Amino acid sequence: MTKNTRSYDDEIDLIELVQIFLTHKNKYILLGLVGLMLGLVFTFQHEPRFETEFKVHVGYPAFSNQFLIGSSAVQVLLDESELNKKKLPHYSFNKKTQLFTVTTATEGASQVVSEVFSNALQQEIVKLKSIATSFEGFDNKPVILNNNNNNLTWTNKDIAKINIDQVTQSLIINFSEPKAIYPKPLKHGVISLFVGLVLAFVWMMASILIRQLRQQS
Repeated sequence: MTKNTRSYDDEIDLIELVQIFLTHKNKYILLGLVGLMLGLVFTFQHEPRFETEFKVHVGYPAFSNQFLIGSSAVQVLLDESELNKKKLPHYSFNKKTQLFTVTTATEGASQVVSEVFSNALQQEIVKLKSIATSFEGFDNKPVILNNNNNNLTWTNKDIAKINIDQVTQSLIINFSEPKAIYPKPLKHGVISLFVGLVLAFVWMMASILIRQLRQQS
């Protein structure tokens, strides 16, 4: 007898749940839409973020890619980005894949990146030429510069005569397509709609609970 009563009560509760939903369905839809709108408003209040991957290649025979990657200017750039995550453009480097990643507020990152890395390469060449020139009396001493494919033997005099423009013009940077990482209206809209519907469901369950408490009192 007790089992039948519990089963009957469960059926009554389920029917009551459906009835409340049908009676207040407009409110649930409204709460879902409110959640959707609030989510979209919150999303578009934030500054957009785009992520672009790129890879550098130094085509001048005397230098490897690592000459640029390990340069002071590039390392300072990476250190500043690591210490300040909100800094834009934000740079990171994957040693395994040798890929850089830059995060910007706009899609057009290629021009800025090209200027930054071209200047970094130029600064490193200027320092190298200055050091080579300062070695008086050692003009004919061979210096081994590691290239990507082989080793070339240069003297300090050879290094001092390197044409900076030729080196910077040999720099090639390959970019991936920019990827929008924020905002994502579809993703955030669906999440907000779901949150709104969950709140509506909670409200519905609270209504049933209050009604049952009133009936028992």
